[in-house]
Amino acid sequence: MKGFPGHVCDNFFAEPKKIRRAALNLDFKSPNPQGMGGLAWRCDVPITSEIAEKLESVWGFKIQPVRAEIRYTLSSAAEISERRGIICHSDAGTSEFTAVIYLSRPQDCLGGTAFFEHRPTKSKAHYPRQVAVDFRAINAWKEYYCANMKFNRMVTYHSNIFHGIKRPFFGEDIKSARMIQSIRFNRA
Repeated sequence: MKGFPGHVCDNFFAEPKKIRRAALNLDFKSPNPQGMGGLAWRCDVPITSEIAEKLESVWGFKIQPVRAEIRYTLSSAAEISERRGIICHSDAGTSEFTAVIYLSRPQDCLGGTAFFEHRPTKSKAHYPRQVAVDFRAINAWKEYYCANMKFNRMVTYHSNIFHGIKRPFFGEDIKSARMIQSIRFNRA
């Protein structure tokens, strides 16, 4: 993971199939393709002690949970994503750290989470008060790392790091969709 300022851990949940089964029965809010929040269906979930303890072990410090949600994205999001033309984004201001746990069925796992460098500034993180960046400027971004999607794999990083969904989008329904659990947290 040379150059990647985060961590990738396989076999994150002790019982990932149980987590996925529960996720399939949640009451999701539909995406708002015109507004903030991206193209995913979302449902808030609690940050369990299992998650907190494992993140503390990975990072080496106590965490303060902020928010967690299960999300799924369908293949139909590809057209909207292309129209919007956004290469990547940053979650600066939402929390200090983010973790993503892949919950898609093993046979559906494609893509992952890509991490980017802003070519003009050589920055890998967004500091909104220092530099304005154009997330739609295709030639301004260089992918330097990808955490490939694998069932029950967790990737965690500083929230201000430039990142985005590594395509393709996939899935015609919730069972075959790109499904993740996203966790936001701070250092306690």
